Amino acid sequence: MDLVWNGGENRRARRLPSWGRSTEIIRVTAFHETCNETGGHGVTLHLAPDVIADASADPRGFLSHVRRRLEGSFTRTFGRSVGFWLVVETTPGGRPHLHGGVAVTDNELPQLEAALRHAAGTWGKRKGSEYQVLIRAEPDPSWWPGYATKRLGRTAKIIPGPLVTATNCIRSRQKSFMIPGGRHCNGTAGRC
Repeated sequence: MDLVWNGGENRRARRLPSWGRSTEIIRVTAFHETCNETGGHGVTLHLAPDVIADASADPRGFLSHVRRRLEGSFTRTFGRSVGFWLVVETTPGGRPHLHGGVAVTDNELPQLEAALRHAAGTWGKRKGSEYQVLIRAEPDPSWWPGYATKRLGRTAKIIPGPLVTATNCIRSRQKSFMIPGGRHCNGTAGRC
């Protein structure tokens, strides 16, 4: 059965699993909905080769390295922490890139792009640099989480460690979208 967050009047009640038993797609959907509460934006981030090499060599893990780079870049750019979630994905050739969501307003888009470019590293070529950072305004919650997680199985064979992360502010707020103990939900976030 498909998970529908914004169910219409003809939608049946759904039984959601507890957080500990949920799949990555359900967790990412909850992270995405939490980001969208504050006007979140979807992002795709292609990393520079030196950032990929440093992240791959980091003993704390690829995603941990990238997350710390993003947190530092956001703090420098915005002067505060910024909520976000990320999923690592690899291309058919094995090159890692990221999909995710960032909780910023439309007024902060220029700063968001600058912070993402800084965290992604210096793009080695002029050609294609416009694709290093892609920002989508509030992407469809029924599509974006599925797109972001579409190749988790293949990516797990190439990149060890966790492939999905979210900042603490996103994690602490996302549980309003999960129903404790798997109770029935009427399809509206946080109301049962």
